[in-house]
Amino acid sequence: MNTKNFKIIFFILILSTNTTFAAVKICPLIDRKSNDGKVLGQDGAYSVYLNGKSLWLFGDTFFGTVDSQGKMKFEGAIHNSAALSKGMDTDNCITDLKYLNKSKGHASYYLKNLSTENPKKTKLWPGASVAFEDKFYIFYYHVDIFGTGSWDFRHDGTGVATSTISNPSEIKRLKINNSTIFWKKEEPKFGVSTVVYGKYLYLLGRGSAPDYAGFLARVKPQYIENIKKYQYYKTGGTWTSSVDQAQTILDQAPPEASISYNPYLKKFVLLYDRYFRQDVVIRTADDVWGPWSKPKQIHKCTPQSSKGRCYAAKEHPQYQQKNGRVILFTLVDNSCPFCGIAELFKFDFAPNLP
Repeated sequence: MNTKNFKIIFFILILSTNTTFAAVKICPLIDRKSNDGKVLGQDGAYSVYLNGKSLWLFGDTFFGTVDSQGKMKFEGAIHNSAALSKGMDTDNCITDLKYLNKSKGHASYYLKNLSTENPKKTKLWPGASVAFEDKFYIFYYHVDIFGTGSWDFRHDGTGVATSTISNPSEIKRLKINNSTIFWKKEEPKFGVSTVVYGKYLYLLGRGSAPDYAGFLARVKPQYIENIKKYQYYKTGGTWTSSVDQAQTILDQAPPEASISYNPYLKKFVLLYDRYFRQDVVIRTADDVWGPWSKPKQIHKCTPQSSKGRCYAAKEHPQYQQKNGRVILFTLVDNSCPFCGIAELFKFDFAPNLP
């Protein structure tokens, strides 16, 4: 074999290896020009399935108008919003989002600050959710704003909000001991992801810097509102009622993620992005608490601008196809300042078994 032919074959092998890690982009989750909330940009994009509809939960949301030349005019910003979607045909995208609790023709707050909270100082960012019987629950984060910089915020505790499936517009933030905080700021940030399996709801929590270790809580769904009923995983498959005795299940946990049971793989799948590597990975396990496999890259992010970053990756299990062989996930590209939008991607496990 001459050198030229060897180089060609080597290049083909490298190319084929890289293409096995390719998720396919489907479409943006919203159209800036036509959505009914006048939304120009938003992040987060957690979702929960509610009897034929999906409720989508967003973090920082910017609204305004777009002229015929595509120029955007910003009119305002809120720190969370929500929309409902009936569409389940993923091949044709999800284009029917209808924003809840609109005000003056644009998206408005879904989780609202109390009269004792200053919205400019305390943000409420939705995390993962779960539906149970006729209700659903949102695990959300109190975020303390202490400056004017892009990173001048810090986690200040985790709360739980609830509503009914029949009337999701009316959302209530729950209280324990006259406080909306279920887990204190020094405790793991539970609600990074949720998954129901067997008799329990499991919640992935993220610890504090510098290691950001991952922790696991569980509770029977009928006791979600009772903080005393939660248990926390300890090494060796045991559980404790004390969050202080919880032990790690991941060496590092992402700030946003999804855990789902995949019937095609017959395993649990943890999907998240690695912000500094700019990719999306999956890890698998036979049990919710692991041990988790090493990360496998399924998508390499290419932001639309050199200053852009991709983040907030998570799967939406209600859109699984072919018995879990094909999954859908969202990812946000913030190349457009204040107007990043969650985009839908599809990944097929058949040629890419982990």
